[in-house]
Amino acid sequence: MVRSSAVKKILPFLFLFAGVAVGALIPEYSKWINIMGKRLSSPDMATDYIIGVMWAVGIAISIPFWPVAASDKKHLLRLWMVRCTVTLGFMLYYEYHYPLDANSYHLIASGQTFDFGRLDIGRGTDMIAGILWTINHTLPTYDSYHALKVISSLIGFLAVYLFYRGYVIYLGRPIQGLLYVLMLWPSILFWSSILGKDPVHLFGISLYVYGVIGWMKKHKTSYTVPMAIGLAINLGIRVWSAAIFIAPFGLVSLWRAKSMVRKIIMAIIFAYAAQFAIQKFIKQFEIETVSAIVKNTHSLSRSWNKGGSARHAPAFTSLSSMIAFTPLGMFTALFRPLPGEVLNIFGVLAGFENLILLSMLLVAIKRGALVALRDDLALWSLCLLLIWSAFYGFISFQNLGAAVRFRLQVLPILIGFILFLSSKTAQENVRLSRIS
Repeated sequence: MVRSSAVKKILPFLFLFAGVAVGALIPEYSKWINIMGKRLSSPDMATDYIIGVMWAVGIAISIPFWPVAASDKKHLLRLWMVRCTVTLGFMLYYEYHYPLDANSYHLIASGQTFDFGRLDIGRGTDMIAGILWTINHTLPTYDSYHALKVISSLIGFLAVYLFYRGYVIYLGRPIQGLLYVLMLWPSILFWSSILGKDPVHLFGISLYVYGVIGWMKKHKTSYTVPMAIGLAINLGIRVWSAAIFIAPFGLVSLWRAKSMVRKIIMAIIFAYAAQFAIQKFIKQFEIETVSAIVKNTHSLSRSWNKGGSARHAPAFTSLSSMIAFTPLGMFTALFRPLPGEVLNIFGVLAGFENLILLSMLLVAIKRGALVALRDDLALWSLCLLLIWSAFYGFISFQNLGAAVRFRLQVLPILIGFILFLSSKTAQENVRLSRIS
């Protein structure tokens, strides 16, 4: 039963959103909404916007009834308010200034039919289009772009919360400050609120990470269910994403396994999973030889060399040239753009965000916290970040704007890893290592 105090906490949200809805009825405000949505396909953007606001209100009202920890609900309400301010506020500026894939998704979702025969492993655009079409034709969204965007933002919101609950399982206690850090980190907040692949992809990753953490901490087979669902979502969106996330878990599980029987079982599972992912990867990119790997890498990286944040990478003519480039590419994938590299509002914000993140990591390393890698989750996180950045470095270097967006896939893991290295637990590991 929901306590009256929890219901009272909803009232500020209702008044806020009601004010926005009423404001949308004012001619001047309606005109502004239509101007900001000039790139979008809705014929009546003001009405479209009100429907989105009503969806935001409905979700806010539902939060006290969610099957989550009671102590989290008031925080989730506050954080949802902030997210809606971005989704229905700051996002308008982004939609006004840039052509978006989101508009194409909205057009497909508004169509009378959808060809589900197009769905296949690795066809992420078709998968997201199919999901949005299904949502638009089963829920009362009335073809509203903003309603679909709010629902997409909710998926991203739940994804970030799953990351937090996974960390709670591993730490053994809730840390509300960590919830706020993850939810309010600018890149996470923004890119997980858009209408597109990113929120759904992040949700799949969060399910997988939640399962991995539960497995590492409690060793219960029930945690393989979210792992499997998360991998299936990843595989549906990007073939290589599933391979990237499988590898660190297999490596750490083999390394940490205490009995030979368990090592053999984990090796068999990892081998089959890796073989499946690699076969799909080879099929999609038509890779059969080393020269094909070099050629496809060069072609793929150059396909992202466009836009105001584009950069020129060296030509990849051999495997050795790729290996030589990898460290710079990895750094770019994880920590660029830095301040001054991209001179627009998003680039400036991302630059300062990355500088803070890099500074936090350097401080943690200086304090000797890498000894904390004796911890299973820390070791797994590091392996994942290294493998992910080694792959995405070839794409991210070409387009620093895309680099910020791609980084969303691992940013909650990177933040959690750095915060763990800086924590008292990590410092205690350092102290114990020095004593021993």
